[in-house]
Amino acid sequence: MKRSTTGFVDVPGSRLYYEVAGTGPPLILVHGGGVDSRMWDDQFETLADHLQVIRYDLRGHGRSPVGAQEYSAIEDLNELLAGLGIGSAYILGQSLGGNIAMAFAIVHPERVDALILAGSGGAPGISMADDEKRPIAAFFEALQGGDRARAIELFLSLWVDGIDRRAASHVRERVVAMLNEHTWPQFSPDFPGERWPERASLDHVAEIQAPVLFIVGEHDQRIFHRAADMGLTRLDDAQKVVIQGAAHFANMDQPEAFNQAVLGFLKQG
Repeated sequence: MKRSTTGFVDVPGSRLYYEVAGTGPPLILVHGGGVDSRMWDDQFETLADHLQVIRYDLRGHGRSPVGAQEYSAIEDLNELLAGLGIGSAYILGQSLGGNIAMAFAIVHPERVDALILAGSGGAPGISMADDEKRPIAAFFEALQGGDRARAIELFLSLWVDGIDRRAASHVRERVVAMLNEHTWPQFSPDFPGERWPERASLDHVAEIQAPVLFIVGEHDQRIFHRAADMGLTRLDDAQKVVIQGAAHFANMDQPEAFNQAVLGFLKQG
């Protein structure tokens, strides 16, 4: 195991757990919803051979408490960089983490040297067909109704297995372990609320000043492929990589190919 440093950075009303390893240009890893920074286990040490890698738990995930006041995940990321003494960094976000990373690059362009969006790319701004909406709606209905087993089953089907395949058992088990520990605080009556900037969508993606890489798993939901393709048409400095044999969690399905895509892109700069 590569030696790493762990700690917490204070943010308004809470604190964020983080882990740092390696030296060189900083790379921030922003995980997806329902999981935590452990989803980057296959990236953390490998990428730390080349970069200073920082992974952290979003508020309400892993070891970062949600707190009791309204917050912004975008400003939490800004506070994390400030707390670690980092002026600017490469930002890699997956799914929800990609939405946060994209919004951060729009609101704080001076702090983003390059942006990597994996299974994301502002997908909330993309229209969906009814057959795409139904299983996602069923997932949120299960969560709101307290049917945790059904919610996890749908999460696995939608985002771990993806389209026309079943994920490897070790990937499913890792995701289930994180899901079982996650409390889904946004569905609690005590949830304090989360603020998103108005410009956190594909409508404003052209404001991003940093080079962008979209990573999409071959078997991921169609909406993420469409989001990446739309982003390519609106950005002057953008690329797309499709990871074969992978779905939404491409970094866990095919870690070697994922890591090569990340390092290859960053080396271009």
